[in-house]
Amino acid sequence: MSSSQYPDTSTFVGIPNPVLDPNFTKVLPNESNTQVLWSRDCIELAFKDLIPSDTIMVFVFDAKELETHAWDTVTKNYLIIKRYDLSLEDLQGMHWTIAYP
Repeated sequence: MSSSQYPDTSTFVGIPNPVLDPNFTKVLPNESNTQVLWSRDCIELAFKDLIPSDTIMVFVFDAKELETHAWDTVTKNYLIIKRYDLSLEDLQGMHWTIAYP
């Protein structure tokens, strides 16, 4: 899941549980997923026109946490595994690849 409301850590407000989102994708251990939230052209335009700061937040969740806890519990207790704060330049320098861990 990603959010463009950096640095507001209450960004989960109004965002549905990613498990319920049809655009949600799961990446299994030792696998990769080449799907992106936006195409490179669109994300560059988003950074220019839609993102209020120069940074997006990408959240890594444990799917089991999302599947077994209510979304309000996940957000209230900030049950994330990892949060990446990335600028457009960061993403370009990473060749559009976010590796975890």
